[in-house]
Amino acid sequence: MLAKDNSEYTAWHVAGVMGNSQLNEELCEWGTEKPNLDELNNILLLAKDDREKIVLHYATLLDNTQVLERLWNWAKEQLATEELNNKLLLVLDCDRQTAWHVAFEKGKLEVLDKFWEWANKELTPNELSTRSLLAKDNTERTA
Repeated sequence: MLAKDNSEYTAWHVAGVMGNSQLNEELCEWGTEKPNLDELNNILLLAKDDREKIVLHYATLLDNTQVLERLWNWAKEQLATEELNNKLLLVLDCDRQTAWHVAFEKGKLEVLDKFWEWANKELTPNELSTRSLLAKDNTERTA
């Protein structure tokens, strides 16, 4: 469950890539039953693969708002606001892209609506503009 494959994928990455809502739900339930939530958060929810992507990047690519909602709700229950922002909502992959960049690049409007809703509740106005909307990736593109 906590192991990674050759691409550094955890079970959460695989569930995100496959868009498997049921597997995602079971992982969330399993995670809350285990005593060491810090380890589970870092190994499952916040784990980066070999491209430094987290499950949020993959769920965004698949336009799977059901998985995104479940991930967000579980993360809000488990993480402090700063962790939620820095390690989930604003985390950068190896191309310096946030999930926001991925959603804009792929035209995932429903996902962008979710990110906007969450960001307005969790981020300061400065974080919202500089770290999400105006953050630049490796090619100097903003979201």
